[in-house]
Amino acid sequence: MTTNIIRFCLLLILALIVGTMFGIWIGYDPANLSATAYVEQQQNAIRALNTLLPVLGAVCILLTIVLAFLRRAMRVVALCSSRRSSA
Repeated sequence: MTTNIIRFCLLLILALIVGTMFGIWIGYDPANLSATAYVEQQQNAIRALNTLLPVLGAVCILLTIVLAFLRRAMRVVALCSSRRSSA
């Protein structure tokens, strides 16, 4: 149950990061903007996302490490119990 909650949180945060990246890629098209408006828009986006995205990325890395550790512990337990039953 714990691993399912961690997986859900990890997928949710990853979806937020990817959605933000996609929104930046599509939304900040400089074709229709003057040079000043483009620079101002980029500066505002950098100010707004400069702390949020690295924090979300760090949380994703930590959740992935925790999930890998939990799954490894489950695998060792399952492997040990299968060896006992075959002996």
